Amino acid sequence: MQKLQLIVIAVAMGVLTSCSSIRLMSIEQLQPAQTTFPDQVRRVAVVNNMPDDERNSGSYLRSRTKDFEGDGKTFSQRLADALAEGRYFDKVVICDSLLYEDNDSLPQKFHPLQPGQVNQLTNDLEVDMIIAVDRLFIRNADARIYNDDYGLLIDAVSSKYTSLLHLYVPGREKALASLSHADTLHFQLTVELTNREIAEKTADYAGTKEAAYLIPFWKEVQRFYYDGGISDFRDAGVALRENNWEEAHRLWSKVYDTRKGKSKMRSAYNIALYYELKDDLDQAMEWIDKAEVLAKETNASDKQLIAYYQTSLTQRKADISKLNIQMQRFDEQKE
Repeated sequence: MQKLQLIVIAVAMGVLTSCSSIRLMSIEQLQPAQTTFPDQVRRVAVVNNMPDDERNSGSYLRSRTKDFEGDGKTFSQRLADALAEGRYFDKVVICDSLLYEDNDSLPQKFHPLQPGQVNQLTNDLEVDMIIAVDRLFIRNADARIYNDDYGLLIDAVSSKYTSLLHLYVPGREKALASLSHADTLHFQLTVELTNREIAEKTADYAGTKEAAYLIPFWKEVQRFYYDGGISDFRDAGVALRENNWEEAHRLWSKVYDTRKGKSKMRSAYNIALYYELKDDLDQAMEWIDKAEVLAKETNASDKQLIAYYQTSLTQRKADISKLNIQMQRFDEQKE
């Protein structure tokens, strides 16, 4: 399959020690979605199944907690846009016309789509699955937050939201899956601030975030590596920052084969990073284990760094296994 990682080299590298430096780099890694769909789900529709809540239209009043629904149309539109931008599904359509009929229900309740509705929607929209946006329950509370610009605490609104989505496919009596997530946004309190603004901005944010639970997404992660000290390490660091990973690997291998002690251990650590960026997690784990053995002869900070990286690689290996399953559809399209 295609490479799952994008390496970002143009990052400020921080020197954390003196003689032999530990530097930090950022890379973009494709992460697996929370949900894995049947392979035949290639076309999806996002539908607005949220109530139209008039309580979100007024001004925000200080010292009064407000509970209301977010903006269903904005939530649905932003989620559909984010799914389309991810290019995971062959087709993404939106039906933002209100499906919810009973506006008198409590905010915590929702109306599940019935099998007949699911069949009609999938046929009319020509899709394989329905993503129903059912709830975006918002609870406002007074808050004080630190403002970096002013360097002091300011009055604000803390808006905690809970989202609820259901996934439907035709031929099933109940939803294929349900997704619920919570998060909190903060808004600076001004005389112009309204619950409508909070409802719309929260919906826009939640729509983008929910997409990451439905399709693979890119995430920036931090990785440390050893640089400086002996000339081969310095030259390898230059090669790395020029995106010449093969030359960096050659120099690290040279150090590993010809040196002992800390230099040998640190070259093994760097070689593990090289293999991670090549998506060869087995080799990466093998080399970080070699570094762990060699670290018995070095200091505690090296051991801590190795232990941290071992944990990261173990998690990444599990993520890759799940990601490979989710990305199989693209391999099949090439055949």
